[in-house]
Amino acid sequence: MREPTRRLIAFAVVVVGIFVASSARADLSMDDPIVVNGFADDIPLWGTHSMMNGTSDNGLPHLFGGLSQFENADLPGLGLDVLVSSDEIFPPPPGKTFAGFIILDFTFFEPESFFSHHVDILGLKEPDGANYINGVSVVFGPGLATTDGFNIFWDGSGEDLMFNPVVVIEWTQVPAPAGLAVLGLAGMLGGVRRRR
Repeated sequence: MREPTRRLIAFAVVVVGIFVASSARADLSMDDPIVVNGFADDIPLWGTHSMMNGTSDNGLPHLFGGLSQFENADLPGLGLDVLVSSDEIFPPPPGKTFAGFIILDFTFFEPESFFSHHVDILGLKEPDGANYINGVSVVFGPGLATTDGFNIFWDGSGEDLMFNPVVVIEWTQVPAPAGLAVLGLAGMLGGVRRRR
């Protein structure tokens, strides 16, 4: 093989490797803001979208890796709070670029006062980032969690929360299809280089 061709292939392998390494990065870092919007019977009662009241964190984003205290905006000052905490799972499972969990604690919210509860957890994945959410599940507590690849949505009943008011949701992220295609190209270029 001619020397210029060899250098070109080596350069391409390095560039593709750098791109793949950067795309394998998780989109979420500690203290990144997450929008957490809580609804009870379809009424927006607590969270980032609620009006700020007293010492509650209503109106503020939840910071990843931290603890937020959101109160019932209709009845402020009565201690009817939902506690939200989150963190990274490290190391992530094999084949995943990132794994995290979020805890929704309805213990003090009197969740049985409502028929249904819904929570939108937005901003876990940057729209222009290299990774997407490919798996989400409720690992403790009631309800069902789903994802659109960018955000997480949880639904549960007040009756179930009365008996088990703490919900733990875990999710994983993997490289977006474009990142996987580049990874395949890197492997192919590396193979071509070794064969020649």
